[in-house]
Amino acid sequence: MNTMPAPDVRLTPIDETVFKAINAGKFASRELYHLRLWAESAQLVSGFDELICLDQLNFAPFDYQTRAAQIMLRRFRGRGMFCDEVGLGKTIEAGLVIKEYLARNIVQRLMVMTPAALVEQWREELAVKFGLTGFVTTADAEFRAAGAEAWGRFPLLIASLATARRAEHRACPSTGGTGAVHHRQQKFQRDDCRSSWHPVYKIVSYRGGGDVINQ
Repeated sequence: MNTMPAPDVRLTPIDETVFKAINAGKFASRELYHLRLWAESAQLVSGFDELICLDQLNFAPFDYQTRAAQIMLRRFRGRGMFCDEVGLGKTIEAGLVIKEYLARNIVQRLMVMTPAALVEQWREELAVKFGLTGFVTTADAEFRAAGAEAWGRFPLLIASLATARRAEHRACPSTGGTGAVHHRQQKFQRDDCRSSWHPVYKIVSYRGGGDVINQ
């Protein structure tokens, strides 16, 4: 009867401070443990073949919405336009891109520009579905009190197009920021490394829930 050779098992030494912490009963909180576990998992993900933000959502997006966000991130580097049919979830797709960029710490400043009637809708969608509660809007008292400096003061901003077009604010959005979502049919554009907002140069059209056309 053939016998398998015993495996060569070697234990690597562990820092003594680990044992000292255990003996002293110094354990990390559950929240810190999960944060560290999530951070270690995020480091294992390369590219955008997998969205690390999906586990942080308060809902389950449809597969075609996830696929659309991945295409936007991977193929078009966040510069493009969601042009799907009404009701298929362009806001969700843009929200996935926003959440993924923030989860990976790729952008620190982000601005959504939308018609005034949809400002609160955007804030509610981002807060309830994506857990992004830090957005300030151009209708908030704190934004109005800051005057022209408000555009650079708040890193997460939802701005109405009407406010941005006003003479006293017209030049202000170009003073800072790394990403922007323009909601005029939910157009999405982003700027990686420059200080100004640049026009969309890639267009991705999603028809029938996921068919991709590069125009």
